[in-house]
Amino acid sequence: MTNKFKFVLQKGFTLLELVLVLFLITLMASATLMLTENIEDQAKYDETKRRMEIMRKAIVGDPTRTVNDGPEISGFVADMGRLPICVAELLTLGDASGSDFQSPCDGSLIKKWDEDPSSGIWFGWHGPYIQVLPEKNGNLRFRDGYGNTGTNASDAGGTNLDASDTADEEHNSGWTWKLDASNAIIHMQSYGFDGSLKYPKGATIDDVTPLVYGRNHLTNSGSLVGRVRFLNLSTATSPNILYLNLNYPNDVITSNSFTIDASSAGTGFSPQITFPSGTFIPMGVRTIQVLCDSTDYVYDGTCTNSTYNYFVNITISPTSQAIQFNLLWDIP
Repeated sequence: MTNKFKFVLQKGFTLLELVLVLFLITLMASATLMLTENIEDQAKYDETKRRMEIMRKAIVGDPTRTVNDGPEISGFVADMGRLPICVAELLTLGDASGSDFQSPCDGSLIKKWDEDPSSGIWFGWHGPYIQVLPEKNGNLRFRDGYGNTGTNASDAGGTNLDASDTADEEHNSGWTWKLDASNAIIHMQSYGFDGSLKYPKGATIDDVTPLVYGRNHLTNSGSLVGRVRFLNLSTATSPNILYLNLNYPNDVITSNSFTIDASSAGTGFSPQITFPSGTFIPMGVRTIQVLCDSTDYVYDGTCTNSTYNYFVNITISPTSQAIQFNLLWDIP
């Protein structure tokens, strides 16, 4: 009996072919990973830019929005009459201190939103100006798109090596922040990823384009020009030299004086009124009073009544052009 054996020839990959396939798979995986990382980095960069714009609008409002054909007045400066000392003031009022509160930035006293009876203006902290959810530890932070942290109150360093002062984390949520109060400017920068993609670009915080300029929230008093229309002014009124007080948070500016007499009563309008130049008034709803030059009493058709108290609102918006105002002043 003859045994027959059949041999079947099977073809497979050579070692060289296997190595080549593995190399191509690794190359494709690396390329995919790099592409994914680039997309993620770009998303964090774009989110950082978006958050800086949110921050700017929280401070000085949105000039592109209008109300009753005028610019919408909103934001921290409109309420407080100044720039925020740090990011934390946009998020929280701080700890109570009697009837006031302590700034989370430096402990200085902050007034809560209320009417000032001496000037008739409403001002004070009226936030939060940015709504955030507490982090896992309960802290309120508004971070950049990379989630950077700063040095905390215990001197533990964060990922932003530029924010290395004690309590930078609590004050500025991991951003690099600099308030130049004398020039009414805020510089702000994200550390990016390991400091390699800082935004805006700049080696130091002083080199970056400011987040807020003075022109975004201040108006030169010299640009205010207008008249007062007196309602119910008697034609028998005696000539009086008057002036305007423009009240804004914690301060006041006085106009150049003007005269009201019988001829003014006939038309109802005062002469043109101007203010001395050089005082920069923060944007917001402010108040004006008409006062007598001789007694500093509020004008009620005479300059002898010390009890009359009356205010008229005026909206101050940041502009490089003259602000024309026409106020109605009611004579009781």
